[in-house]
This record gives sequence, C-alpha cells and structure tokens, in this order.
Amino acid sequence: MKELEIIKNLPANKETIGKFAQELTIALDEGSIDALSLLCRIKSLEKVHELIKKALDAAALKQAQLYPEKELVLNGVKFEVCESGVRWDFKNVNDSQYVILKQYQEEYNNKVKEKEDLFKTLKQPMEVVNEDDGEITKIYPAIRSSSTIVKTSFI
Repeated sequence: MKELEIIKNLPANKETIGKFAQELTIALDEGSIDALSLLCRIKSLEKVHELIKKALDAAALKQAQLYPEKELVLNGVKFEVCESGVRWDFKNVNDSQYVILKQYQEEYNNKVKEKEDLFKTLKQPMEVVNEDDGEITKIYPAIRSSSTIVKTSFI
C-alpha cells in the first residue's frame, strides 16, 4: 500500500523531526508550499492518529512487552512501558466529612459559575451590594480573549 510507504518516509526521531519542521516553515515563509494544502495534510495525519490511537497503543504495548528492558531505544526514539493516567475512585471511602466537603465544593462551584456567567454578560461596570455586609462594590466585565484560526473539517 502506497500510504504505508509514505508513513515510513516521515521523520521518526528528534533530529529529523526538527529538520523537517524547519524545512516546512521555510517553505511556508517562501511561499513554495501551499499553506492550506499543508494544513490539510497535517490535519489528516492528526485525524488518522485519532482514529487508530487505541489500536496502535494496544499493539505498541504488546510489542514493547516482548522486550525484557523497561526502556527500549530504537532508531533514536525511547519507548518506556509505564503507568499513565492513574485515576482514583472515592465512592467507597465511607467518610461522612468527605461527603459534606464534596457538597460544599459543588455548591461553591455553582456559585462561582453563576458569578462568572454574570461577569461574561456585563457590558460596563456595575455597582452591587454585598448581601452579607451591605458594602457596595463596583464589578467589571470579564476580559474576553480569543485567537483567529483556520478551522479544518473533513467533509
């Protein structure tokens, strides 16, 4: 399959990846490569990775476990079998204080979200009265920032 040959020709270590990225950047700056075409190709590789990630990770783990060493270096790339994404489940801890703290946390998170939603909608400063002590405070709109990008979608 021609696509597999293309994959084999992609840079595969720190040095060649850096060199390839530098060459692409220069080509973009010089205009010798079409930016939208390159973006499409790079995004397609990301999409391929996303689609095969689970199968690829499982196959790579199976292959890496064939080697007795914990770390394996092939072609300038270090592979290491290790734990990742450790999660803890606290549902069975049976601690009433923990349950109360989690409730407080949820209540405060909701209050913070309500405040943030208010700040997002403000168009100009506004004076508010603190219900606890009656103090008047001037609040200001949240500062919005964004980046302009070229969104890429495969149709």
